[in-house]
This record gives sequence, structure tokens and C-alpha cells, in this order.
Amino acid sequence: MSRPGPVWVTGGAGFIGAHLALTLLGAGERVVVIDSLTYAGRRERLSAALDRRELELVVADVRDRARLTALARLAPPSLIYHLAAETHVDRSLAHP
Repeated sequence: MSRPGPVWVTGGAGFIGAHLALTLLGAGERVVVIDSLTYAGRRERLSAALDRRELELVVADVRDRARLTALARLAPPSLIYHLAAETHVDRSLAHP
């Protein structure tokens, strides 16, 4: 079922996010993956689909309001799965 706008998956190069992004692609969705590709995000997790027109990988930090606002103007999402997070609780407490 394709939506009017793409589905955004923040943290989409992480273990769970990449699986979700690939599953959505398999269901016929257009997907924008937003990931900062730090220690947890890996471009390789999406390698099977990076050449597909229905997938866009945006290397960005979800805390960058200006960048996400600009992206939303270009590709307004129909749905957002927010999976971006620090994997270690102490990192999340130090830098929420």
C-alpha cells in the first residue's frame, strides 16, 4: 500500500530501523531513512536497497531542526517511525 508521501524512518540504518525500512520497501512504500551513521548506524544494513529509487538515505542528525524542516518541505512524510536513539542509557542521560 503506497502512501501519498514517503515513510520516514529515523535511525533507519540501525539494526531494527534497517529491518523496518527494508520491510516497508517490500510492501511498496517509498522510504526516507534519516540516520547520522554514528557507532550504531551502518550504511551496509541498507546495501541491498540503496540503488532503489524508492529509498533515500539522508545522513543527518534528527536534532538538526533546520535540516529536517528543509527535508520535510521537499518530501513531506505521510508517516514517521522514530527509532533514532542512543543505545547506552548513560549516553542518553548525558546528551538527551
